[in-house]
Amino acid sequence: MEREINPSRKTLTEYLERSVLEAEPERLVLMLYQGAIRFISEAERAIEDRRLDRAHLKILRAHAIIGELSATLDLEKGRDIAKNLALTYDYVLHLLTEADITKDRSLLVTARGLLEPLAEAWEEAFYGKEETAPSPPAPPPNGEGESEPVKRLDLTG
Repeated sequence: MEREINPSRKTLTEYLERSVLEAEPERLVLMLYQGAIRFISEAERAIEDRRLDRAHLKILRAHAIIGELSATLDLEKGRDIAKNLALTYDYVLHLLTEADITKDRSLLVTARGLLEPLAEAWEEAFYGKEETAPSPPAPPPNGEGESEPVKRLDLTG
C-alpha cells in the first residue's frame, strides 16, 4: 500500500530542493552551517525534554552536514585555512558522536559554539558587514493564495 504524500509537504520539499540546486556555492555553504546549527540546537532541546530518540536523529543530521562540509574541503587550495577547518570539523564530529552516545547536552553546546562563529564569518565574508545574506526565493503560495516571506532557509527535519 502506497503512502500518500501531503501536498503541502511535497510543495515544501520541491521548494527546498530548488533552493539548494539554484543556490550559489557561497550560499550553499552558509545554508549547511545554518542547518547544522539548527539540528544541534534541536538536539539540545530534545535532550532537555528527554526525547532521546529525537536527539539521536537531530545529531545524525548535524553529523551528516559537517561530514559533507569536511569532505568538500580542498586542502591544497585552502592550505592552512582548509587544514584548520578540517581539524575543527573533525573535533565537531567527535563532539557530536560523544553527545549521541552519552546524551550530554554540554557537548552539543560546545559543538554549536564552534560552528556559529564560522557561519557568521562566512556570511560576513561573502555578504559584507552592512548587508545580510540574501533570502532564498519566496516559497510557493500557501493555501490562501498568499506568499509568506522567508528570512532564512529552514531545512526540514
